[in-house]
Amino acid sequence: MQSRANITISSCPVGDGGDGTGKILAFHLHARKQMYKTVDPLGRPVTAPVYYTSDGTAIIELSDASGLKLLPITEYDPIRTSTFGTGILIKKALGRKVRRMVLAIGGSATVDGGTGILKALGVRFLNREGIAIQNLPQDLYALHSIDTSGMDTRIKQTELVILCDVKNKLLGTKGAARIFGPQKGATAENMASLQKKTATP
Repeated sequence: MQSRANITISSCPVGDGGDGTGKILAFHLHARKQMYKTVDPLGRPVTAPVYYTSDGTAIIELSDASGLKLLPITEYDPIRTSTFGTGILIKKALGRKVRRMVLAIGGSATVDGGTGILKALGVRFLNREGIAIQNLPQDLYALHSIDTSGMDTRIKQTELVILCDVKNKLLGTKGAARIFGPQKGATAENMASLQKKTATP
């Protein structure tokens, strides 16, 4: 029996926080696209968008600067890949004095725990000697303390909304390193390195 209900159906694409999520949101929120110079997961120059809405919201899709889609399979390497390029985009958006930032974090080429983003924002990751770790996330196992004194304070005045469809922690048997590392090119040896929690004595 056919329904005779007087209804109107509206359909639209949705995203899970991965590739295309930012573009979909930008379309439906009538956001304007601004392209910026940044770097890809391996630190090479690329351009990537930030979308701005009329109400002061910036929409950033992590995969546009730090995504697997930017690399051939032969370059998948979560020991070396970083989210630093996304951090650059966040700083660009902060420069526009946005009041809210929506960050879609799926489709990344890295499991750096966001250390690349934070480094771009001025956070320093220190070893036991108080020396900043330069090769992130490769040498993250040497982390002893985190210095936030140089962090861009504008981020504290900005509402940050993260779009993600998983709840994994970084470490552990069901952590991001072990669950998502292989799809980003991690070997068993890589995952063991990523799982290290403390600095070598």
